[in-house]
Amino acid sequence: MQVNVSDPQHLELLLTAKTENWSGNEISFIFKNEQENLVTLSWNKENNEVILIRADKSTTDAQRYGKLRPNSKLKIQVFIDTSSIEFFLNDGELVFSERYYTTKKPAIFINADEPVNISVAGYSLAE
Repeated sequence: MQVNVSDPQHLELLLTAKTENWSGNEISFIFKNEQENLVTLSWNKENNEVILIRADKSTTDAQRYGKLRPNSKLKIQVFIDTSSIEFFLNDGELVFSERYYTTKKPAIFINADEPVNISVAGYSLAE
């Protein structure tokens, strides 16, 4: 699902997925331009592992990992600026900050391997 926003580079997003009785296993937040995924954050329900991948880094440095405690919801707060993106998962239990570089207008996608109830709220940030 694409998240349609007017300015994806000056934005706060609040995502909440109800996962307690969800039959799926993975939810991903993808920040991409027309050529590549710039930053991808994926959560695995089975092991509560979170993986952040930045496409422009070398293979050995492209992935960062973290683990969340089991919870009935997955909450992701995302702050996006011109060249940085920050993720706060489950009220700050796990935090990632990354830089990204693009000359093209990026887009935001949320994917799941099974249908899931996700609420999305977005707020524009001043430039």
